[in-house]
Amino acid sequence: MLLQTAQMSIPAPSIARAVPPQLTYSAFQSLVPSRKEQYRRRTLSGQYFTALTTQTQPVTFSLDKTPNTWVTPGTPCICGQVSFGGISAGTESNGTALIGSFYSMLRRQVTKAAGQPVETIDNLGVLIHHLTNNTADSSQSLSLSNMLGGTDMGTKYGPSAYSASIGSFGVVANNNMNSFSFCLPIFGALNQDKMLPLHSHGYEIELTFAPLSEFTRDLSGGANTTATSYTLSNLEIIAECCVTDEAATQQLLQMYPVIYLRAESWTYNAGTQLAASSGVGGYDMPLTSTLRGIKRILWSCAPADAIDKNFGSVNPNLANWQLIVGSRAFPTQPVEASRLAYVYLECQKATGSVNTSDHCGNLTRRTFASASTAFMGAGAYDSTATLTITPTYANVISTAICGNKHAPMLDLETLPFSNYMFNGVSSIGGSSYLRFNIMSPLAAVTHQTHIFVNYDLIIALDMHSGAATVTQ
Repeated sequence: MLLQTAQMSIPAPSIARAVPPQLTYSAFQSLVPSRKEQYRRRTLSGQYFTALTTQTQPVTFSLDKTPNTWVTPGTPCICGQVSFGGISAGTESNGTALIGSFYSMLRRQVTKAAGQPVETIDNLGVLIHHLTNNTADSSQSLSLSNMLGGTDMGTKYGPSAYSASIGSFGVVANNNMNSFSFCLPIFGALNQDKMLPLHSHGYEIELTFAPLSEFTRDLSGGANTTATSYTLSNLEIIAECCVTDEAATQQLLQMYPVIYLRAESWTYNAGTQLAASSGVGGYDMPLTSTLRGIKRILWSCAPADAIDKNFGSVNPNLANWQLIVGSRAFPTQPVEASRLAYVYLECQKATGSVNTSDHCGNLTRRTFASASTAFMGAGAYDSTATLTITPTYANVISTAICGNKHAPMLDLETLPFSNYMFNGVSSIGGSSYLRFNIMSPLAAVTHQTHIFVNYDLIIALDMHSGAATVTQ
């Protein structure tokens, strides 16, 4: 994508005003006199938060306004150390297991540019868990675990490297190892493919860390073998930057007084809670977001007793489902949810993975074919009833593939329309909802649906006044 410029009044960006290809930021460092530097800053709210149990903890990370400095795309990471307290006994086969990855600690993200709100993403950990399942294969999951903690394998006591990398559980805090470092690439609007200017603007990312019980599952063992709290330390944001000399910066500011960053983000839409034993029929899940360019949606349905808690997702015994936006339906014919291959095809299209081995995900028939009850060839979900509330290490990690990963996606990208270049379906001026057609009664527990909407946004940065404007 190209930088764009316009008048100081910040009108709609025009494709005709795109910067010539030689000045795109993929070639920025080689065309403009510059040097490479690492950006490291502690949080605005402190580095150390001790004994977190049932409370949430907001932490603000900042990319401060810095002369002649531009952040290299894809490099900012939230880093730190997490230590689990209360464990003083047991072996490697006991402890507290992380559900998903260290991203699962994050309940909420709020991003600002020059004080202007850019995005708010609730249930961030749940979203990233399902996106990762759809895009990161088992080998990537194993490797990225060094940063993300997404699997417990690779340690001396991990006997089965394959099964854990495609289940729902990550590292296990136990009496031998209960402190882990992590580096989490930032997610959302600031994770885009252009150099991010710090010369004129500063940015803040406020992350809310969740209570311990939301993102962990205790394993079987005796007294003092499971975690009762967790502590965060050494929190900082790390990025790679390009620093231009003063003359080059001034020339760029003169040539491009306003920069437009075209980015993507997600918003959370709390879905309806389906009652225990919900019967056959149609159920509409309203979408509350009004957006110019919805690119894709992802939804999940978590039974109250799923072994992977709120991060689990099952097929709520659907015959089919469909997105309704005003008078339009997407897709035109409902997705046949009772046919596993059809649902998976929609996921592959939404992630650009059809007929490719890249970012094809780690979903298996064992984890993707997970339903509220045994239904149309799908197995009943992994629950606390089948695996117990405190399962064994072998049951969920070392020798078993355990997890509920039926989180369908729908691709809504279109060709760009108007000067704003939004590549998706507009929900302005009409009601929107997901329509579920349940074919068989659900299990006798509540099922919480979660709907996430991926959309385009334009961040206009006035390089002289330092103002920021967001259009979505």
